[in-house]
Amino acid sequence: MKSFQSRVVAAWIVALPIAYGLVVDLHNETTRLRTAPQAEIARKLHASEGISLVGLFVVTFGFLLVLVVVIDWLGKLIQRLFLERDVAAKSVESTNPVA
Repeated sequence: MKSFQSRVVAAWIVALPIAYGLVVDLHNETTRLRTAPQAEIARKLHASEGISLVGLFVVTFGFLLVLVVVIDWLGKLIQRLFLERDVAAKSVESTNPVA
């Protein structure tokens, strides 16, 4: 498997749980808005008081950095696994000559 292909597979492996978590979080948020809208709005206002641009930038940059490192690591692992399978298949082919 080529390097780009293994990174794409790794990106899918990393992105799917993140997307699922975001969907579940959004579903829970809408449920809380339906049951107790004032409490949910108060919670959001309280959470937004401590947010700054620098803090948001640092968190976003750190998350993206970790994401890239994890995707590269998974891509190399996937590439190594498929490379070992290809080498094993080629060695079997070379030991069994076709008549």
